[in-house]
Amino acid sequence: MSFGVRAARPVMAIAIVTTYIALHVAITAGLDRQTRDRFHDAPAQAAAFAAALDRYAGGDQPARAEILERNAWFERNAPLTASRSTIAAATDHADHAEHAEHGRFPAAREQTGKLAAETRQDQQKLDQDLDSSSTAALWWAVAAGALIVPSLWLRHRRRAAAAEIVEAVRPFVPHQPWWRRPVFLTVNAAGYGLFAAGAIGISTLERGHRLALGVLAHSMLGSLLTLGIRGLLLLGSLLVLWAGFLTLRYSRPRAARPKPCSPTAAGPCSTCAASPTTTSPHRSTTPSPSTSIPGRSSS
Repeated sequence: MSFGVRAARPVMAIAIVTTYIALHVAITAGLDRQTRDRFHDAPAQAAAFAAALDRYAGGDQPARAEILERNAWFERNAPLTASRSTIAAATDHADHAEHAEHGRFPAAREQTGKLAAETRQDQQKLDQDLDSSSTAALWWAVAAGALIVPSLWLRHRRRAAAAEIVEAVRPFVPHQPWWRRPVFLTVNAAGYGLFAAGAIGISTLERGHRLALGVLAHSMLGSLLTLGIRGLLLLGSLLVLWAGFLTLRYSRPRAARPKPCSPTAAGPCSTCAASPTTTSPHRSTTPSPSTSIPGRSSS
């Protein structure tokens, strides 16, 4: 067997791993783009928050609802950045209006004074993260594409090299019912779906994004719920990935396309005709007296 045929499996394994990493990096780039796009309106939201805080400090009570609304927007759309922390701290100060006489409003307004600069810095950091992940995704996609073509070619050569062995053992393969392959193809597709779902779930959880739980992210209850739910989702993703692997391990060999030895109108098939000493479904298993056995002379 040539070196190219022997290298088919290692090259295919490297191509699969490279493709998985490329998909993982592409998902990361997609999440970075989504985060950047959701944070696009942050400067306007920060300016509206500062204006509402100034009105609330001047005695405008309805401005408190707008302060809470802007804070909720940052909790939904902003990652764990400096601007989000400043908004949360300023909201906490302004929410205790009874302490205004003790200087809580001046502290909140002092914090919002640097909010515009922090928002711009956060946007620049998100742009840098997106550029980095997009570049990595592009290079990994190029590497995966460069490996897929030779791996498929080597796989074709390996199958061609094993064709003679397959033809030799095919007459001994028992006949399979017509419904066997469609059933195992369905099971095979389900296995691929489970495997992909588990892999994507693990990749997404590795990003460490905050889950939307409807609670404040800075509260102890929110942190515990987030950690617990992420742990359960990670365990579930691992179980789904393992279930997909076991399903594929069982179904892939049974989903192979059968090519039974079938006779023609003129006589037995080419495999049976080419192998007179081979036991096949179309030949008698009892050797005839005229059949010569290699290594022995006829008496």
